[in-house]
Amino acid sequence: MRFLTKALAGLAILGLTAGSALAQTPVAPKPATTTAAPAAPAAKPAATRAPVAVQPVPAGLTCADAIVWVNTSSHKFRSPGQRLYGATKRGKYVCQKDAVAEGDKPVK
Repeated sequence: MRFLTKALAGLAILGLTAGSALAQTPVAPKPATTTAAPAAPAAKPAATRAPVAVQPVPAGLTCADAIVWVNTSSHKFRSPGQRLYGATKRGKYVCQKDAVAEGDKPVK
């Protein structure tokens, strides 16, 4: 309130009244606001991994059941045709019954 009183006193010193001061003050028009859709986030490039060489099945390995690839780090085994069969960094080929006997589990 004191600010308003001081402002009106300042106008009186200039010889103006509040009404004339408001009439003389040009008011800039408000800029038009647009509600543009937000920009879509930039697409992230696909993560590229270095290809892992598929290990060949040892020639001397013969099994009555399937030959599986056991990841020796996770103790999960993969069957032929599954993703990463023979292609993890640490692993070995064994017979499926031997993998189960060692406590390895199939990949879901």
